[in-house]
Amino acid sequence: MGNWCLDKMRISSFDDFKVQLAKTKGESLDFLHNIKSINDYFCNNGDLEKGDMFRVISIPMIYSSWEGFFTETMSVCLNSLKLSDREAFHYSAEIRALWLQREPFFNKYIDMIKNIYDVDSHRSISQSGQQLKKRVTKGTFKLTSEVIKHIDGFNNSTLSDCDVSELVMTFSNVNEMVVKVNFEAINLDYSNLDLSQLGEVVGLRNSLGHGEFKSKIKPRKFDSIIQYVETLINELSNSAEKWLDDLEDDITRP
Repeated sequence: MGNWCLDKMRISSFDDFKVQLAKTKGESLDFLHNIKSINDYFCNNGDLEKGDMFRVISIPMIYSSWEGFFTETMSVCLNSLKLSDREAFHYSAEIRALWLQREPFFNKYIDMIKNIYDVDSHRSISQSGQQLKKRVTKGTFKLTSEVIKHIDGFNNSTLSDCDVSELVMTFSNVNEMVVKVNFEAINLDYSNLDLSQLGEVVGLRNSLGHGEFKSKIKPRKFDSIIQYVETLINELSNSAEKWLDDLEDDITRP
């Protein structure tokens, strides 16, 4: 009876995640639809100057609808991983690496390594080699031993209840490389996503974000950009839903 209730709770949670994903998709697509409607208004009323200006300033907003949905999708997927309530060692090395980077002990270890091998350490080697050797062999050894113990504890505990949006790797721009890095980390199949024009959208957004407002974006090109982002969001939504279904089957499988 207990296991049945737990399975029902997990299924309900998966349903909630799917509703959340659908809600975010709807908001993103509505946002894009409104942008297109405003552009159509300028075009239909012959206000070419305002239309040109609107299309230029809208590119960052169009991109933001994509990045927002991508980040939310990744957050939903990462949150759903915790539904299995399994110890960390059951997950792939990539998934564990995402959570491990948020552990205080791990960041302490990384900071220690950086301090030892920073630029100034090269000067220390030439000036006081023995002193640095003592620092490395004693301090680093002790800290590394502690980190190994922490990692053993991490692997045998469930994934921490952190803000999963901080685990999403965006690197300032969600381009094709970023999409692949994140999806490969959670083994989400992105083969049906057309990423061929994503670099162009990101490039336009970056150039406009740095004040390059001289170039114009023709209405037809503008519509094609919106259509592309809409399609990309729908494709990502389909891939994420399938990923959630597969995870649910894996967790609830007897």
